[in-house]
Amino acid sequence: MSYFSLMLAPLEGITGPSFRSVCHKYGADLTFTEMSRIDALARNNQSTLSRLSIHSDTPTVIQLFGLKESDFSKFLKSFSPPPGFRGFNLNLGCPASGIIRLGMGCAMIRRVAKTQKIVKVFRDLGFPVSV
Repeated sequence: MSYFSLMLAPLEGITGPSFRSVCHKYGADLTFTEMSRIDALARNNQSTLSRLSIHSDTPTVIQLFGLKESDFSKFLKSFSPPPGFRGFNLNLGCPASGIIRLGMGCAMIRRVAKTQKIVKVFRDLGFPVSV
């Protein structure tokens, strides 16, 4: 198993493709996209899909958040991993009150069964996922 020594955390409004590429150039072994809402991705929302842009030379994990296994399944079945893609991360740490109120982000920490069901969707479709 390979371990990464330096990772660029996902930062809302900051970690776009160019910033991730620069950070990788200067030592980040792995980078993360900004978190993207799975229901928007499942609906093919172009603004949200644009957040998933990855430079081929930048190892990147796509961070997602959401609640419905069906949305994760719909999106993942149509997802074609681009060069540079290293896996997915399910956001369980966003502290924004609006996200928590909807039961997502850090509210998912208390929803163990729901989180397990979502992780199972990734595994069943053969995608690497971290939480």
